[in-house]
Amino acid sequence: MIYVSFCPLGVFAADASGKEVARVLFEHGNAAKNLRSCMSIAVSDSEKKLISQIKSDKIVFEQKKEGYEHEFPNPAGEYLRRNTESIAAKTGFASKEKFLEFVSSIALQRSSEKMIESFSSDKLVIQAVNAVDELDKVLNTLSIRLREWYGFYFPELGQKIQDNEQFVNYVAEELYRKDAKGIQVCESIGSDVDKKDLEEMQRLAKSLQAMYSERKSIEGYIDARMKEIMPNTTAIIGSVIAARLLSIAGSLEKLAKFPSSTIQILGAETALFRHLVSGGRSPKYGILFQTNYVQQAPFERKGKMARLLASKLSMAIKIDFYKGNPVGAEYKKALDAELAKMKKGR
Repeated sequence: MIYVSFCPLGVFAADASGKEVARVLFEHGNAAKNLRSCMSIAVSDSEKKLISQIKSDKIVFEQKKEGYEHEFPNPAGEYLRRNTESIAAKTGFASKEKFLEFVSSIALQRSSEKMIESFSSDKLVIQAVNAVDELDKVLNTLSIRLREWYGFYFPELGQKIQDNEQFVNYVAEELYRKDAKGIQVCESIGSDVDKKDLEEMQRLAKSLQAMYSERKSIEGYIDARMKEIMPNTTAIIGSVIAARLLSIAGSLEKLAKFPSSTIQILGAETALFRHLVSGGRSPKYGILFQTNYVQQAPFERKGKMARLLASKLSMAIKIDFYKGNPVGAEYKKALDAELAKMKKGR
């Protein structure tokens, strides 16, 4: 039986007694890259090269590797930990200080790589969600301002068109009053306004129109990215609510660590705080209330539906984090069946 382990110098093999039987040294310029490859579960090129030198059918790695047994610690690892400095001296390092400097440079490079890796795609989606939130605030505020401003000229329009985006589109496309939604222009009690004033209102409306278009574009981006980052979770509750959960948690890693009970009340922090401080009712759900499952469940079963949904989501999120198999459709089917039972009073 042959044992395999690695260190900053390379990949080494030893027998059960700890005697070295083979080695593949890293090139100094690529040591950090090779070391990172050896840390993964896949067999690296350096390890494949070492395996080709070993005449044994039984190879045991110290690090977990696909298709091989592993044992920690193993004789190869113990051999390296005892003899790293002497091996370094025999492979070109003039002194212990030079070797330690080499190891420090690898550690620094690895730390930099981890910082880059931490800036992952889930952080980008969170920023996109925040951008949509900020756009909503601006759009709501300025749409109300436009309604009041244009109301001097055509007050009836604001009463008939309640949707802000539709109102903005009307003003952006029509400079003067035009019959709309049963409103007769001749019946309007609005004041006469100069053309230059109307053009300024229209300019604001066109700016808001562009912002609504940008909001839809960002939502499309979020939808596409969420299907890549959290495909199972998105399949169950849709990209919008899945992205909200991700944004509240702060990262996919943090979200994956939450128990289902925490996922159930994410977004209800104010109600939870009130419950803890003043003894008010404990919240049954947070942002999950916006899902079709909780919305469509009978009133007395909404809490139970939220628990079931949170339980499935907890598993789906963990599978998404660890890049596991697609289970979203299966979980959604089970939840659909449970909702149907609740509606029938079972």
